Amino acid sequence: MGNGACEVVFVQQLEVIKRNNPRWYSLWLYALTASLTIVLAKILVLLIEISPHRH
Repeated sequence: MGNGACEVVFVQQLEVIKRNNPRWYSLWLYALTASLTIVLAKILVLLIEISPHRH
Protein backbone atom coordinates (compact mmCIF):
# COMPACT_ATOMS: atom_id res chain seq x y z
CA MET A 1 0.00 0.00 0.00
CA GLY A 2 2.73 2.53 -0.82
CA ASN A 3 5.32 4.04 1.46
CA GLY A 4 3.13 6.56 3.31
CA ALA A 5 3.76 9.49 0.98
CA CYS A 6 0.14 10.64 1.13
CA GLU A 7 -0.74 12.46 4.32
CA VAL A 8 -3.62 14.61 5.55
CA VAL A 9 -2.98 17.77 7.55
CA PHE A 10 -5.82 19.49 9.42
CA VAL A 11 -5.39 23.25 9.89
CA GLN A 12 -7.55 25.36 12.16
CA GLN A 13 -5.86 28.73 11.64
CA LEU A 14 -3.45 30.30 9.16
CA GLU A 15 -1.68 33.62 9.47
CA VAL A 16 0.20 35.33 6.65
CA ILE A 17 3.25 36.94 8.18
CA LYS A 18 4.53 38.77 5.10
CA ARG A 19 3.47 39.07 1.48
CA ASN A 20 5.96 37.56 -0.89
CA ASN A 21 7.31 39.55 -3.84
CA PRO A 22 4.75 42.36 -4.23
CA ARG A 23 6.75 43.74 -7.19
CA TRP A 24 6.44 40.47 -9.09
CA TYR A 25 2.71 40.43 -8.42
CA SER A 26 2.40 44.00 -9.70
CA LEU A 27 4.44 43.15 -12.79
CA TRP A 28 2.32 40.05 -13.43
CA LEU A 29 -0.88 42.07 -13.06
CA TYR A 30 0.43 44.73 -15.46
CA ALA A 31 1.45 42.06 -18.00
CA LEU A 32 -1.94 40.37 -17.76
CA THR A 33 -3.76 43.67 -18.27
CA ALA A 34 -1.54 44.57 -21.22
CA SER A 35 -2.04 41.14 -22.81
CA LEU A 36 -5.81 41.31 -22.50
CA THR A 37 -5.82 44.85 -23.89
CA ILE A 38 -3.77 43.77 -26.92
CA VAL A 39 -6.03 40.78 -27.59
CA LEU A 40 -9.16 42.94 -27.36
CA ALA A 41 -7.59 45.58 -29.63
CA LYS A 42 -6.70 42.92 -32.22
CA ILE A 43 -10.26 41.57 -32.14
CA LEU A 44 -11.59 45.11 -32.58
CA VAL A 45 -9.27 45.75 -35.55
CA LEU A 46 -10.31 42.42 -37.11
CA LEU A 47 -13.98 43.29 -36.76
CA ILE A 48 -13.39 46.72 -38.30
CA GLU A 49 -11.42 45.22 -41.18
CA ILE A 50 -14.05 42.60 -42.08
CA SER A 51 -17.02 44.92 -41.75
CA PRO A 52 -18.30 46.63 -44.90
CA HIS A 53 -17.02 50.18 -45.18
CA ARG A 54 -19.50 53.04 -45.33
CA HIS A 55 -18.60 55.63 -47.95
